[in-house]
Amino acid sequence: VLVDEEYDVPVERTETKVNDVVHRQIEVNIANPRLQSFEKEQIRITVGKEQNEVRIESDLTIYDKTMSHEGATTRIQLSGNDRVRIGLPGEAYRGVPKLLKAGPEKAQFSFNVDPKYVPQANNENDQLVVRFQVLTCKVGWTGTCGLLQKWVEGPVQYSKVVSGNPTIGVNVNNGYKAKIKFAIARRNSPWYNDSFLKEQETDDLRMK
Repeated sequence: VLVDEEYDVPVERTETKVNDVVHRQIEVNIANPRLQSFEKEQIRITVGKEQNEVRIESDLTIYDKTMSHEGATTRIQLSGNDRVRIGLPGEAYRGVPKLLKAGPEKAQFSFNVDPKYVPQANNENDQLVVRFQVLTCKVGWTGTCGLLQKWVEGPVQYSKVVSGNPTIGVNVNNGYKAKIKFAIARRNSPWYNDSFLKEQETDDLRMK
């Protein structure tokens, strides 16, 4: 005997209700971005439903925003007003710093900087500076700086950097080892804040 059998099959349904559709055309004009010749930035524009509901986010330039509307077209004019001052990037350092003998009780400290981070001479307040200390220790009979001959830190000094390969003369007495701790920063810059980069250190130099 054949008997009809009824059964239920679960069905998943997804309903989407569209309340409103807004079509808008956005025209953006950007003027006076505060960028150096080697820089670029990303600008993010978030548009809402209302005509004036537009948010601008940028990486480096602070923009003034003006808007106008014509039908479904919104025109946005961005004009650079100020700059987000960032830290000097670590790639400003180049090569290996050196401390070499330059004469009796004289040594020469040198390091390399990417020239694009050396400020132009047309703004005397914008300076790349190096902060450095000379560390010395009297060499013992073993020829090393041991427990009794500890490193002595000299005063903190500053010097202006005007080229990509600066050199600085320092005094080191005979019979001593020396090394240099240093860091660089841009001061009074329209592009960078005043923070110093991570401190670097030269190899030891023994003055005989």
